[in-house]
Amino acid sequence: MSSRRDHQQRKHAISTVAITNFGEAQQWQQALGILEAMQQHYLLPNVISYNAAISACEKGKRWQHAFALLRDMQTREVTPKVTSYSACISACGKSSEWQHAVALHEVMQSRSLLPSVVSYNTSISACEKGEQWQQAIGLLGVMRDNHVLPDVISYNATISACEQAGQWQWALSQLAAIEKVHVVPSVISCNTAISACKTGKQWRQAIDMLDHMRRSDMWHDFITMGAAISACNAGNWEKSLSLFEEFVEHIVETSMIAYSAVISACEKGGLWKQALCFLGAMAQNGVQTDKIAFSATISACEKGGEWETALSLFGAVLRSKVGSNTVTLSAAISACEKGGEWDKALHLLTMTM
Repeated sequence: MSSRRDHQQRKHAISTVAITNFGEAQQWQQALGILEAMQQHYLLPNVISYNAAISACEKGKRWQHAFALLRDMQTREVTPKVTSYSACISACGKSSEWQHAVALHEVMQSRSLLPSVVSYNTSISACEKGEQWQQAIGLLGVMRDNHVLPDVISYNATISACEQAGQWQWALSQLAAIEKVHVVPSVISCNTAISACKTGKQWRQAIDMLDHMRRSDMWHDFITMGAAISACNAGNWEKSLSLFEEFVEHIVETSMIAYSAVISACEKGGLWKQALCFLGAMAQNGVQTDKIAFSATISACEKGGEWETALSLFGAVLRSKVGSNTVTLSAAISACEKGGEWDKALHLLTMTM
């Protein structure tokens, strides 16, 4: 009898390992197939087997299947653990199903199960993807109420949710809250807060945030540079140019976002020659040129009365893989009109129709 029981346990363990391996390989169908085969051969899955299957669904972004497994556990009187709920919450989070992720937290609390920091972070990230900034802040408060200490990932996801919703005040308040609870903010925390200032057109706040990073001896990268320059474009293009020059001295890698932002600053200041130089520098430094950079440069040339240059650039856009859009077309047509080249403006209009 003992030998038969040992044999069953070995088969059970092997099946569970196989489910885990298929999950790691993102082959959730095969993982569920093994779970079903276990039941057909009277190898009753335990909580470990179910958790492995739910994790496989989570990695395959199959939140509905993860939910079904959680219900199946309860039907078969296999009590879900914190890890079971956490894996299901993660599956919901990866599919931006924030409502279900939040609902699972409520179920856990009703069953006196305390979610982990990872579970909360996953749900907050789901709220971020679903642009539910108030829910994200609410979950952060629930963490503190349940004596689960938020970490920098918790705050980063909440700040990002606020940034995406254009709630720059809340983004900055969450950043301030990090330091009050003695959690060290990361570059990501500050970059997201600066991006929130950009979204809210609060360039002074963005500069204050940048100064705070410097005072804290925090390394700022090309993402910081792009966000800060873009924020200044909303009200102080001269500052955008000086920031770009300052960043280039200290950062070797300069991003497409940063170049596009500084070219936009040149466009606002009518500095068409500088815009052309920056556009050329992008190509020389191997930085991919995007529609924003081309559009802003064409617009800068238009403002400077350089219709021939604007037209030449528009031709380069059409020949490139970037492709034109309404902004680049409008800028090129406007440049031709200002130069009195009505035939060329009409030709541009008809060739893109």
